[in-house]
Amino acid sequence: MSLELKWFIYVLIQHEIVTPEFALALLARLGQEDTTLEVYAQQLYNLLADGQPEDEQNRMLQQIQSYVEDAMDGADTGDEPPEIYELEIVDTAENEEGNAVPADDESSAPQVAPGGVFDPFAGKGAVPPPRPSEKRMEAEAEDESIEYATSTGELSRVRIETAEVATKDVRSDSEVGADSDSGPSVADIMSAFNRKHGGAHGQEKEDAPRTRTRNIARGPATETTRSMKKVKIESRLLNESAKSPGPGDTVPLSLPRFFTDTAKRTMKIDGLPRLDSVDKLNLGECALLMTDLVAVLRHNKISDLYVNAGEPLFVRRFGLISYLDTPKLSGKAAEHLNFALLDNDQKNEFGEKHRLSTSIALRDGRCRCNLRIQIHGISGSYHLAPPYIRNLSELGFLPAAEVSIHKLLDNPSGLIVVAGPAGSGKTTTLAAMVDYLVHKRAGQVVMLESPIEIIQENAKGNVIQREIGRHTGTMSMALRAAMREDPDVVVLSEIYNPSTIEQALRATEDGLLVIVSMYATSTAAVLARLMEVFEPLRRPEVRAMISGNLRGVVVQKLIDAAEGDSQTVIYELMTNTPETAAMLVDGRISAVTDLMRNSKRPDMCTLDGNVVAKYHAGHITGEVARKAIHHPDVRIKVEQEIALAEARKLISDWEKKK
Repeated sequence: MSLELKWFIYVLIQHEIVTPEFALALLARLGQEDTTLEVYAQQLYNLLADGQPEDEQNRMLQQIQSYVEDAMDGADTGDEPPEIYELEIVDTAENEEGNAVPADDESSAPQVAPGGVFDPFAGKGAVPPPRPSEKRMEAEAEDESIEYATSTGELSRVRIETAEVATKDVRSDSEVGADSDSGPSVADIMSAFNRKHGGAHGQEKEDAPRTRTRNIARGPATETTRSMKKVKIESRLLNESAKSPGPGDTVPLSLPRFFTDTAKRTMKIDGLPRLDSVDKLNLGECALLMTDLVAVLRHNKISDLYVNAGEPLFVRRFGLISYLDTPKLSGKAAEHLNFALLDNDQKNEFGEKHRLSTSIALRDGRCRCNLRIQIHGISGSYHLAPPYIRNLSELGFLPAAEVSIHKLLDNPSGLIVVAGPAGSGKTTTLAAMVDYLVHKRAGQVVMLESPIEIIQENAKGNVIQREIGRHTGTMSMALRAAMREDPDVVVLSEIYNPSTIEQALRATEDGLLVIVSMYATSTAAVLARLMEVFEPLRRPEVRAMISGNLRGVVVQKLIDAAEGDSQTVIYELMTNTPETAAMLVDGRISAVTDLMRNSKRPDMCTLDGNVVAKYHAGHITGEVARKAIHHPDVRIKVEQEIALAEARKLISDWEKKK
């Protein structure tokens, strides 16, 4: 089984999308050694989307895409997932009374529930695939031919090539369901990841073989931090000719709230403007309507608004999607609403490129706007930036971390990285850092953003904010220009290509403090991305630059707070010390992670360690902490603490009644 697929199964189980039994049974039916991440994701989608309406299928597809990206990010670290699930197939037979009769090995027989045994596929219309054909085995043989392709300014990648005809045979052999057109293709599921991480460059010819490209930032797996869990599955459940189990044999899928019935996800918000006749309004009236709508949503702590043709309005609040009680928008209504807040230049850009990413200023704050064209018409997403800047403590950083980050910002020069997945609050953390700097330093801060979401106020220091694409060209051009503007601090959003990373490192060597943000889910992923984006011959030089100029890394996510109706940040924190600098010179990223895990320094912590600390501080509940922890040993300790706390509460309540 590939490392990516191990991580994908781990992510699915951790998010309670499927049970371990379901995940391993699906893997066994597809062929444990032969199944790729793409095929597994496609079959999972087919099962989940079976019988769902089209809009719900699209939601499921987007959610599975996000889990694929999480899995690939985990695999990029080179480590095995914290929990590894091993399939153990046991032979059992049932007598007429429903009692399981052990096969040859009694010790391997599963514990059968009184109502029957588990069949993850009952009622889902899934059948096991046939044995691999000769063409499929030939295709797999081709899959194993690996080439290393390195080009200037690009990541080293593994390219796996499969002939077009063989790829079709693999899909037909492993399809769950009879109709290959029953859902989006493998390419649909993986397209978001391929676009985000570079994918294959250049346009493919029609007769060229189909390719799949993935990053290979690999390091040694840390076996001492993994746990192996055996999942027992009865062999009869993997047998195509087995009788269909009864209703008592079925354990339903554990789906997140995202996949529940549409009516249950409708949010009632008072004061929403009426959208019954939007297609009859002019652009001025639509602009006033959108302004009022955003103001109401911001007041109700909505972070994102989605205006899509063919659907009602829906929003994201604390990470969860909910529909608003509005009618479905026609294509013309969606166009009016999405164009209402744009100026002529932005409309012309959208007309030329059929996409637009920009920021819009409204009376109560700003929002990041992204427009595109889809099958039903124009769709727009609006991320509502907070109306004011909160400090690090208000965002959820513990006092020790706040002091440590302030010390990082007090450095006259160097590189500070703020990382996290999309929607993790990186922009608000950067705003808090810049706010601290302008109140502490009498210097100049140049911010290069794409786009500008939060307006920074001048204080002791001066702030210049420039938007990529509107006030300047590319990020690389803007950074070169900023070096001539006498800055003390430069803030960059979303760096990912080698040229920009190298420019940022050169700026630190020129005596500037450079703060950058990037998409990454761990400190190890940040370090790997900074180093591995360069050609192999240049990596020793780059590692030396990073070792000498990196000041610290903050990686963050958002989870539900204990006080309710709000979210708080959980984070990893790494400060570059002489010990870590020596590790970075040698490229020993896993050693840095181990040091963070075992360190007692207040300026070093892993994500799991911070979750435990925030639970002890009362910022999050025990249940939220348990779900957020990755390492199984840490999770067990927290579960024990939760059990002890509940026991003490019961004893206290009993003594009060007595």
